[in-house]
Amino acid sequence: MRRLSVFLLALSACLVSAVWAATGFEVLTGKAFDQAVVTNFYLEGQAIPAQKRNMVLFKNPAGARVLVALLDTSGYGADITRKYNGLLITEGTLTIGGKTIQPGSYGFGLNLVNPSGPPTGSKMFNLYNQAGQKVLEYKAVRDELMGRPKPIQIEVRKQSTARLCVGRDWVELK
Repeated sequence: MRRLSVFLLALSACLVSAVWAATGFEVLTGKAFDQAVVTNFYLEGQAIPAQKRNMVLFKNPAGARVLVALLDTSGYGADITRKYNGLLITEGTLTIGGKTIQPGSYGFGLNLVNPSGPPTGSKMFNLYNQAGQKVLEYKAVRDELMGRPKPIQIEVRKQSTARLCVGRDWVELK
């Protein structure tokens, strides 16, 4: 009886840790990533090329897939190049900086709070729907101590928290 109790306790601990692990952020690679790659992203009536080399696919704590990528806005008008840096497509709800966004596809941009200041100054993370209407504005954090930053990456911080990093600037995801 005692061995059975110890076995059941160990089994339940393994199951709890497996469930805990499944509820965190997880970066996806390989076939899952390749199947999710988009070549163009539609914003404000224009198909803007996405950059596969600067693309990340991950699962949020609820298990929904989220794709983020940088866009190649060179050759587009100033209204597009100033506004957008990348795309975000989510199959489930996602919290950015404390605000929940619904499943859908969005464009995002990081814009200097003080455009006449230094290019390394504070930035605002702006999220837009496909019609170009702002749905979220959140002050990004700049990490000057970050080693050599990647153009875009997801840093898993805790089981239920991650950072979406664009260079040295990041916003918190939950």
